[in-house]
Amino acid sequence: MNFESITSVVSLILSLQTIVLLILIRRKNKAYIPYRFLSLILFFFLLTLLNFATFNMLMGWGYTHWIPYLHLEIAYGLGPSLYLYAKSLADKSYRFQKQDWLHFILPFLEFLYYRSPLFRNGAIPLSDNITTPENLIYQAIQWGSLIVLTIYLYLTFSVLTTYKNWLRNNFSNLENKKLTWLEKPIIIYLSFCLIWIPIRIIDIVFFDEALRSYYFNMGFLILSIITYWIGFKGYLTIPINTEGFLNTQNPITTFTASELQATAKALQEQMRTEKHYLDHNLSLSSLSKKTGFPQKKISKALNNCLHLSFHEFVNNYRVAAFKENIQNEKYAHLSLLGIALESGFGSKSSFNLVFKSSTGLTPQQFKKQFVQNKS
Repeated sequence: MNFESITSVVSLILSLQTIVLLILIRRKNKAYIPYRFLSLILFFFLLTLLNFATFNMLMGWGYTHWIPYLHLEIAYGLGPSLYLYAKSLADKSYRFQKQDWLHFILPFLEFLYYRSPLFRNGAIPLSDNITTPENLIYQAIQWGSLIVLTIYLYLTFSVLTTYKNWLRNNFSNLENKKLTWLEKPIIIYLSFCLIWIPIRIIDIVFFDEALRSYYFNMGFLILSIITYWIGFKGYLTIPINTEGFLNTQNPITTFTASELQATAKALQEQMRTEKHYLDHNLSLSSLSKKTGFPQKKISKALNNCLHLSFHEFVNNYRVAAFKENIQNEKYAHLSLLGIALESGFGSKSSFNLVFKSSTGLTPQQFKKQFVQNKS
């Protein structure tokens, strides 16, 4: 059994698993908008898998004349689906708008193209040295799909990066709100596309596609596994309840430097006296209600005057409270986690992460150091 046959079998197995996963996602929560886009991602991925397996099998059996009639791939659909999936995950208030249909014009046109004689007359490998108008259109669509996917992957990465910064400026507790699990495969996907394009050009120009079998099948399997992992992880991940990330309708408000300085000092004073940081769910919105300062003013005061994100500002007080409480006999009966909860942290994982980032030590190392200094 050659490598093409092996990849075809693996593609068919992944296809069956994807169908099962699609059914599970559709049964889980039909009303949850991110699941709809996740289903679209898996649907376009499934078509690509089936197309790949069908192509290899027909080639192996010698039925190449059937290939143009059984083309299933809709490559232009994966990028928009990933992009809208990221947006819908980042903001639970996201709703599919009429203008969002524009993202799927190219997939629709691609579907029509693959059902037309224009495709069947133009689906000729470059190595055949045939450059009919139909073939040039075919090549343009093939390359266009890769370029469009790369653009959408970049847009998706931009959404995830902006969301990560937005989180830190709006929430003190980031647990169950991060989208790091999606950011990593998107980076791999984007890197793969950026590497693939020059490799493909070099192969065509200098080697007449002689190297295609060495990188195409392996690359396809790697992307298939990554895409399936996105679907599987998306199915298992707890829905995020953050809201407001996509709201860009708020008017731009300007504040003077003296206003922001006064706000920063007032916030610091209220944190010391009112101890708002003890609320482990404290957010920019809830702090605004507690202090009476507008959210934008708080955010600008922290960023511009204290050079801190909201997340850093609040958790610095929690770390300081933990350091103080661990030395207080009143809390001697509590575990490290118990003291952390008393200091405003919401969970063990967020506490460990924030404390290590702030002090360079784990809580256990800090306690050990404190005990040694005390003795």
